[in-house]
Parts: sequence; C-alpha cells; structure tokens
Amino acid sequence: MPDNQLPLLNNRFTVNIDSSKPDCSRRDVAFSSISGISSTRHATARPSPLTKLLGFLCLDIKTNRIELRRAIDSDHFFFDWHQANLCRAKDLRTMTICMLDKHTDKPVNCWQLYNCWIEAWRGPNLDAMNAGPAYETLTLCYRSLCWLQDSDLK
Repeated sequence: MPDNQLPLLNNRFTVNIDSSKPDCSRRDVAFSSISGISSTRHATARPSPLTKLLGFLCLDIKTNRIELRRAIDSDHFFFDWHQANLCRAKDLRTMTICMLDKHTDKPVNCWQLYNCWIEAWRGPNLDAMNAGPAYETLTLCYRSLCWLQDSDLK
C-alpha cells in the first residue's frame, strides 16, 4: 500500500487561529482533542415571499460547532475571546486544523473554519483527589468549512 494511502493518526494535529489584531499574525494552540468537524447545509421549510419572487432558495445560516479541549494554563486568551463575544459574535476569526504525517510532521489534511467564535467556555473540574492535568473545554462555532487542497498546504 502506498504511503499516501496509509491511515493517519488522530493524535497528530496542529491548530492555528488567525489573530483579529493587525500586529499579531497567528496563534498556535496545543489542544488535546477536537471533535465535531463537519459541514452541513439546510434549506428553510418556508422561503419568504421575497425570496420566492426573486427565485432564490432561502438558506438558513447554519452554525456548525466543534468542541476543543486543552490543558489549562495561566493564559486566558480563550476566556477573554469568549467574554468579548457574549452579547453577539463580533470578534470572528479563522482557524486552521491540520493533520500531520507521522514521519515528517508535514500537513497532510487541513481544514479552515471561517467566521469562528467561542459559544461556550468551561473551566476545569477541580478535584483535590485527582492530580491529573486540569482542562478547559471550548465550544467553538463557525459559519463555513473548507478542506484545503494539496496546493494550499505547501
């Protein structure tokens, strides 16, 4: 079986978040798990009279969600980003998730999530009887998803 047909490992990935500030380009973040990457499209059951008149199919603005988990540290970037968007999403960012080749660490599959914001932030479960790492969990919403082509990965 050729190398490009071998299964990829689900524990080899990177996450980059574009900064909303012009002086910062990207932020690399170490997450321990990501779940729920998907793309869906839903048509409304009842298009408005205006959209019928114009001949357009009325589409819901579908919000997709993923859940991200990481060991918490003293950096409260995600909590601050979430707080900035509590009333309405105004600090929208682009996130890139890449699966890496197990031998070369080069990106093999990458997805870009556009117009992202944090819908929910959950702090760690504190337990005096457990000495394991403390995790924060984020529910991140995004409007659209693009699976990057090979030419975009280079």
